[in-house]
Amino acid sequence: MGELYGGGETGVEESSPPPETPGLSETEFDREPVEPTDMPDAGDNPEDDDGEPLEPDEPDEPDEPDEVHEAAVDDADADAQEPVEVEDAPEATAETDAKIAELEKQGHGPQRHLHPTTEALKDRTGEPKTDADDNVVLKNNGHVRTVNHVNPETGTTQEVTPDGQSKAHYCGDYATKFTNPEDYVRAEEYLREKAIESGIPEATASIEEIFGQGDHSGRFEGYYVDPGDPKADDSVNHLPVDFEGGHIVAYYDQTTGDLHTMFPNPEPGRHP
Repeated sequence: MGELYGGGETGVEESSPPPETPGLSETEFDREPVEPTDMPDAGDNPEDDDGEPLEPDEPDEPDEPDEVHEAAVDDADADAQEPVEVEDAPEATAETDAKIAELEKQGHGPQRHLHPTTEALKDRTGEPKTDADDNVVLKNNGHVRTVNHVNPETGTTQEVTPDGQSKAHYCGDYATKFTNPEDYVRAEEYLREKAIESGIPEATASIEEIFGQGDHSGRFEGYYVDPGDPKADDSVNHLPVDFEGGHIVAYYDQTTGDLHTMFPNPEPGRHP
């Protein structure tokens, strides 16, 4: 398919995209598809600068003849009004878990954009940078310039590069994640197909393109430092990311087809 890597967006993933190496084939990209469960994470991209059975119940006493019809109607109404919750099949859950474990070995996508807690996401945004007069420094895009970003994988401000070197962890304006593994797997399969079709190991799609029309706010979580009130004493103030109109981006290794990372982003310009 020729050279595939096409570069990233401004303000996308904090770590460098996979190296440019020609020769990615569809076979190399191919992965065993995971059957999605019932349908119903700029974030990290680099920036320019700035189981005993129950005993059976005792049988109920029969209703009096003149009450039988009324009881039957009441029971029918109750059945109609109370929805039955259906749990995911164990096979589907196990398959999803296996897929996530596979993706964890390929890159750092789930580690940074599925597994982190709310506090880990906020810590990842870092601390506001201040000038000589202790004034918070803002970027040209209106976001707060931050330092000391905590890596969700290690709990420290450091990360290890592919060649074994240690470097400071970096996060862009937003720290974002998927809230459930089924959605992560579904989005990854969709974007992998797009990358194969285009021959470029970077794929982007709108949230609605992948999950359909509707409110998808419950599928994602994300935060950024509040530009209007960045900090109070020793704490950092955060605002939630609004994912309406947002998109999901994935980066793949051009040679192996492994997922380097994938995350949701808000619509450009929505924040701050």
